Amino acid sequence: MGQTANITASDQTGNTIAMQWSFTNPGDNPRITNPSTNAVLSFYPTQDTMVYLICETSAGCVSYKGINIIMTDPKVSSDKINICPGEEVTLIGSNAVDYSWTSMPKDESLVEDVRSTDPVVVTPMDTTTYTMKGYGSSGCYTERQITINVVPIPTPLISYNPKYVDTEDPTVSFTDASTYGTYSLWRFSDGGTSNNRTLRYTFNDLSVDSVTIYLKTANELGFEELSNNEYNCSADTSITIPIELFSVWVPNAFSPNGDGNNDYFFFMTANLLEDVSFEVYNRWGTKLFDFKEKSIKLTDNTTDIGWDGKYKGEYVQEGVYVWKLEYKKEGNSRAYQRTGTVTVVR
Repeated sequence: MGQTANITASDQTGNTIAMQWSFTNPGDNPRITNPSTNAVLSFYPTQDTMVYLICETSAGCVSYKGINIIMTDPKVSSDKINICPGEEVTLIGSNAVDYSWTSMPKDESLVEDVRSTDPVVVTPMDTTTYTMKGYGSSGCYTERQITINVVPIPTPLISYNPKYVDTEDPTVSFTDASTYGTYSLWRFSDGGTSNNRTLRYTFNDLSVDSVTIYLKTANELGFEELSNNEYNCSADTSITIPIELFSVWVPNAFSPNGDGNNDYFFFMTANLLEDVSFEVYNRWGTKLFDFKEKSIKLTDNTTDIGWDGKYKGEYVQEGVYVWKLEYKKEGNSRAYQRTGTVTVVR
């Protein structure tokens, strides 16, 4: 296909005085109606074609001979187009005598430039274009190409927030952030499962120190769920998240007298707090103390932070005062608000 057909007429007797090329069968009474002086007929056939040569001798005899031009128009196909790395693909040539193959980029699983009638089995690791040469009986060939698209195995990655399980609100948001990931299968250590790409999961067993999350993520070819909840073209990963016992405690009394013992009033927590606001008011609504911090983590040595029992440099009178505390937990957008009272004693 695509090559020029050159047909040459010759007269071994020397008696021909006229000739004509024809693509139509002359029948039983051939006639020359359009004589030709060109002994070579050149044309580009697009299908199998019969060509006839009509000749007349000096004695007035008319005869013809036909030749069939057979086209080699090879076809190329495969049993699949999209595969995972290393998956077997069968390349098939048809409509030719035999075939040879090359690849770009080079596929080590392919034996190149060997002519055969058999299909070729390859296992490409990357997207590859295969060029087939389909040969005709005369040794001519036509090239055909087919591209096998190799979809990479996902690189598994779990994104989650917050980075711990809060005993007060044990719900964590999870996202399958895997590169080339399309399908997800989640398993949680407390027995839960999910096939969502993004989900919010509430843990129901908080009696342990941590929880484990397992993810099997598959690429776009992993849509078929296999036995035992497995997927084609997949990869696995897991993470462990600590369970955090969260508590914030506020004393109900303190004695600000400068003796170095219980001189400051402040909340207590072992957790990291964010967007903290802690205020103290008297009974008439006057703000006596105002503490604000973007984030704070208290330690056992934190003893001189908080309200010192003074207002404008003077100790307040004994009595009951109102406090207001606002904060967020690390990695959690929820704002917590608490209020209460504290008694100043001396």
